[in-house]
Parts: sequence; structure tokens; C-alpha cells
Amino acid sequence: MVTVSDLGSAASVAQPAPARRRPSLRRISGGLALVVLAASAAVAWFAVRAYRAAEEVQHARRVHLLPAIDAVNSIRRAAVDQESGLRGFLLTADAGFLRPYESGLVAEGVALTQLEVSLADSYPELYALVAPAETALRSWRDEIAIPEIELVRDGRRASAIAKVQTGEGMRLFDEVRETVEHVANAIEAEREESRAALVDRIDRLFTVSIGGALVAAGAAVAMWTISRRNVAGPLGRLSGAATAVAEGRLDTRIPVGGPREIVEVARAVEQMRVQLLGELRQAFSSGMVEAEEAERSRLAGELHDDPIQVLTSAQWQLEALLPGLDGATAERAGAVAASLNEVQARLRTLMFRLHPPGLDDEGLQIALDDLLADTFEGTEVQIGLEVDLPADFDDQVTTLLFRIAAEAIRNVRKHAAASTVHVSVRSTGDGVQCRVVDDGVGSGDESLPSGPHGISISRALAGAAGGWWHRAGRPGRGTVVTCWLPLSRPAEAALEVGDDGVGDACDDGVSRLR
Repeated sequence: MVTVSDLGSAASVAQPAPARRRPSLRRISGGLALVVLAASAAVAWFAVRAYRAAEEVQHARRVHLLPAIDAVNSIRRAAVDQESGLRGFLLTADAGFLRPYESGLVAEGVALTQLEVSLADSYPELYALVAPAETALRSWRDEIAIPEIELVRDGRRASAIAKVQTGEGMRLFDEVRETVEHVANAIEAEREESRAALVDRIDRLFTVSIGGALVAAGAAVAMWTISRRNVAGPLGRLSGAATAVAEGRLDTRIPVGGPREIVEVARAVEQMRVQLLGELRQAFSSGMVEAEEAERSRLAGELHDDPIQVLTSAQWQLEALLPGLDGATAERAGAVAASLNEVQARLRTLMFRLHPPGLDDEGLQIALDDLLADTFEGTEVQIGLEVDLPADFDDQVTTLLFRIAAEAIRNVRKHAAASTVHVSVRSTGDGVQCRVVDDGVGSGDESLPSGPHGISISRALAGAAGGWWHRAGRPGRGTVVTCWLPLSRPAEAALEVGDDGVGDACDDGVSRLR
């Protein structure tokens, strides 16, 4: 708690207590960058791993399994060619039928070599199945094909046919078919498994990509939310409050929040606002209003004691002469007497405006009530008045507030064509707020005349006292005039510093100055 006895030095004396440490813009932006970088690195790592796994599966299929399947198919065709050539040669003894046998034998050797290249290192379990097929092929040739060919070439074709009829050749060739088919089925199963693995890797890659997109979107949303909450939001509130202060609403407390840099700027602006408000209050309380009101009271007294008395005496004397005057002269004299009476009424109104007699003795509520009754006398305007001020409220503020409210009330009478007018005055703790509301034609500041006039003087008076004056209206919806004036008398000021580093003692956002 810091006690300030001089309002003019309130901002320079009151020093905020140390508040909790706030993160800086650099730390916030750096943290967000690290989060995004870590998320991006994780997504990239998973994506690379999934891509490499898919590439490995694709490479194995392309380099090993597909050539192995082609080689097995070649072995199957080579075996059939050899068996067909052998049967043709046995039936015709024509050596031309051995060409398919011989070409099949060459193709078989090439295919076996291809299987060794494709499977021996990468798929040894599959290559192990090739050996039985190769053994079956060799047994069929050694035990059946070669002996039968030699028998036919030796002219013993009948012996060769007899050997065929034993069925041994058919049994061995069926064994060849079975072993080759077993190899083909095993390789095909491995290819299907690799295809499923490739699909799985592609699915993982797609999932990682979707996850990366979601992470990026989440990071973007998080960055937007954090920047809005910690940067854009505090800056917007600071800008709005600073604009209000620049427009003269010195009761607007500068909000403190966000990163450390914004907090420091907000505290500096708040300190300047409090200092300016204190200086204006000090100037306002220096006797300016008392001197002006004393002069206005003196002028009102002189009007009452001299010109009004002289005019009243002249009216009475003229009215005393009326019975002795002829008709035309009496009529003119009566008109003069009526003019004298009107001049007296206007001088009394001017005297009331200079200094209402009941303001000092009976208070603001009675003075405003009299003003409203006098202003709207003879009209059907409904009047409302609410005054909620302490009994010992500051006299200087009361006088200035009456002058500003009176100007707004007279403008309603002159220009608003209203059916109702409501005046409210209430204490705000560190000042007083007055509102004059009507339901008339409504107009904004653009309808005001240029140059000095009652409204411009009201705004200037409120600003000079450290307060503000505002007029809002919409065509056909009435006008609202609002002003706020700070307490003018010096008093002890308490600035209680909270977690945000700014005085929390004020209910409506201003450091409490009592």
C-alpha cells in the first residue's frame, strides 16, 4: 500500500509492487517456434520411416519376388517343352522333335540361375524349396528322358515304348510338376504378403501425413489462440483504453496483461494517466472554480439589487399613472409596463443561471429540481430526477456539475421536442457521473454549430476539471448526454497493487482517489 498526499505527484510517488514474472514476447514466440519445430520434426521422422519401409517392400517385390515368379514360370514351361519333345521323338523317331526338349533344357538352366540370384541371399527359405524341384527334374531326365532318347537313337524304339508303358516316367514327371508348383505357390504367397506389407506401409504413410496435417493445424490454432490471448487481446484492450484516455476519458483505467513488454507499456501509460489526472485535479482545486463562482454570485447579486429593483420601481410608477391617462396613451403605457415586467423576468432567469440561489443552501437535488420545473413549465414533458450523492459532497464539483447539467437540460427544452427527460447523478467513488436522457428527435455531434457554444463550453469545463463529456444521439431515438467529473479536493490516495501490477482499489477501473 502506497499513500499519496499530493494528487499532482500521485503517479510519480506510487510505485507498483513487484508482480509475478510474466513471459516476454520473445519467450512466447520462441516457445511456439520450438513446439512447431518439434512437431514438424516428429512428423518428418515418422514420414521418412514409413516411406523407407514402403520403399524397401517395393524394392523387394521389384528386384526379387517378381523375377523369381517369372523364373518359376519359365521352369514350368521348360519342363513341359522337354516332356513334349521327348514324347514326339519316341512316337516318330524324328530328331526334329528334340528341339523343344533341348531348348527347354537351356531355359531351365537360365531359370534356375535366376532363382538363385533372386532368392539365395534375400529369401533363403524360399530358395531352399528350389533344390527338390531341381532334383526332381534331374531324376526325370537321368532315369527317363536320356535312356529313352538313347534307345530310340540305337534303333530300339520298341524297348523305349515299353519303358514308357511302365508308367515310371509319368510318375517322375508328376513329381516335377508338384515340386515346381510348390515353389511357385510359396513365392506367390510371399508376394501377396509383401503386397499386404506395402499396403500397410502406405496406410501408415497416409496416417502419418494426416497426423502431420492435424498437428500443423493444431499448432496453427494453438499459435493463433495463444497470440490472441497473450498478444492481440492485451494490445487491443491497451489500445482501446489509451484511445479513451487520449479522447479525455481520464477515468479509464489502463488494463495490464499479456507479455512483459506489453505490461511495461501499459504501466507507463497508466502512470502518465494518473499523473495527468492528478495535475488536472490539483489545478481544478487551486481556486479557479471558487473565483469564477464568486464573480457569478456577485453579478447575480448586483442584478437583483440594482437593475431589477430599478425596473421594478419604474414599472410600479408607470402602473400608478395609468388611471389618469386617456385610452391610447394608457394602452401604450400598459405595453411599456408589460415590457418592463418581461425584462425583469429575463433578468431573474439570467440571475438564476449565473448562480442558482438554492444551490449553496439546499444542495444539488433541489437546484436541479427547481431548474427542471422552471425550464419545462407550461409543457407536458415528463420529468425524472435521481440524485445519489453523499451529504458532504464536494462543493466545487457540485457547482460545476450543475452548470453542465443545466446546459444539457436547456438544450432539451430548445431543440429535442422530447416528451420525457430524465436526469441522474451518482457517485462513482472517485468522482461523479451525470446523465441527461431524452426521447426527442435525437442528433449527434455533427449537428452542433461551429465555434463557441454552450455544449463546447460544457465539454471544455469537464476536460479542464480532469473529467470528460460525451453526447450520443440517433435520429428519432433521443439523445444521451453523459459527463464524469473527478473529486476536486485533495485527499489521500491509495494504490493497491495486485497481481497485474496496477492499482486494484478502483471499482470501475481507476485507482481509487478518495
